Amino acid sequence: MILQLVNNINILKIIKTKLFFAIFFVSLLSCSSIEETISSNLSNLQEGDTKSEEVSIIEKESIKDSPSTKEITKAKIEQATTVPPTSTSVPPTSTSVPPTATSVPPTATSVPPTATSVPPTATSVPPTATSIPPTKSRIQYPRNHSVLINLSKYNDEDILSWENTSYNKLSHKENKAIFSFIYPIGRSLDKESMVRGKYVNEHEVLLSEEEISHILTNMDTWMQNNTNKCTERKLEPSVVVTDFEQWIRYGADLSTQSAECKNLRIIAIAIPQESGLASSRNDFKNTFIHEYYHAQQNDLDQCNIKGDFSQSNSIWFVEGGAHYFSTSILAKESKKNINSEILRMAYDIRDLSEDELIGQPDKWGAAALLLMTKLNLLSENSIMDSSLFDNCARENDFDSNSREIQHVKKHWKSIENKNGIFSFKKEALNFNKYSY
Repeated sequence: MILQLVNNINILKIIKTKLFFAIFFVSLLSCSSIEETISSNLSNLQEGDTKSEEVSIIEKESIKDSPSTKEITKAKIEQATTVPPTSTSVPPTSTSVPPTATSVPPTATSVPPTATSVPPTATSVPPTATSIPPTKSRIQYPRNHSVLINLSKYNDEDILSWENTSYNKLSHKENKAIFSFIYPIGRSLDKESMVRGKYVNEHEVLLSEEEISHILTNMDTWMQNNTNKCTERKLEPSVVVTDFEQWIRYGADLSTQSAECKNLRIIAIAIPQESGLASSRNDFKNTFIHEYYHAQQNDLDQCNIKGDFSQSNSIWFVEGGAHYFSTSILAKESKKNINSEILRMAYDIRDLSEDELIGQPDKWGAAALLLMTKLNLLSENSIMDSSLFDNCARENDFDSNSREIQHVKKHWKSIENKNGIFSFKKEALNFNKYSY
């Protein structure tokens, strides 16, 4: 029993010894593997740090040597090469959107793009015109050198038809370069800002950055291609484009025609959501034809005002002529009495004060011009073909202090309404120059 116990103890010692050496051997192997792993990881880590430093250096050098956004922008504008077709007056198909090579980004003077007046960041670059998907109402070429961009709900075909009707009534057929763009604006922001020398009411901007870029890019290209038409003054296309960018980004509510020079004109029509222009096709048609007529008045920026500007003939002649023209076209198409329609609009404002009438020179001016035709002071044809505005007749031929003009300015409001037909009263038509 004891011997057996001793033997068992010896056997246990032998087993214990063998286990000890086995465990020691495995431990050696494990330590070797761990050491190799640690060594490998340290090597990789060091290599990675080196690479990271190299990448960082490369990135810093790239940023240091890269041109600024302003330099990129300038280079893009200088590289503009797209030329609207001039060899033919046939407009491209409704789906054509000629991509241009330039994008006109906001300059340092650009107006913030949002209704909350948050300026764009220094790194912002507007999308190029080529990023705009071709849609029906993007760009048309009514005739040589002219461009129409219509982003409103009204049909391109209708607008082109109105322009063609107006053009065919004009006496002078020289090819003025006319850039027209039409766009919607949202709710009023109850805020005024100065744009192109005018106070405008700001509205919510509805155009996307792509649409804004589309207008500005094509305007810039159009100006670059037509500045040679301005022989009487030197134009800076970038300045003009920046001015109109402000116009768009403020959501300005004015409809205007800008005479950049005698043969280079820009028509801009903003359509507020809550206005007659948005709800009435005829109101919009009247406005477009009105502004197009302005674009064909040759002497807009060439006449020297004689005497006090507030008393001159220029404003009511110019605005009255455009209103006379547009109202006549719409009245004839709807088979209404032309004279009655002109006087109906003047009849509604005849009781306004002199200060209030300052804002309505188109309506009372058209009535005054009509009275002048009745008194044989000028011909109706000279108004309709715009030849009245070829040689500054309003300042050179008609003295604002003359008895004739004083009579006209006094009696344009002598209007009567007989069963819906409006006409001048007798005292307006009975002129005696010796009574003044």
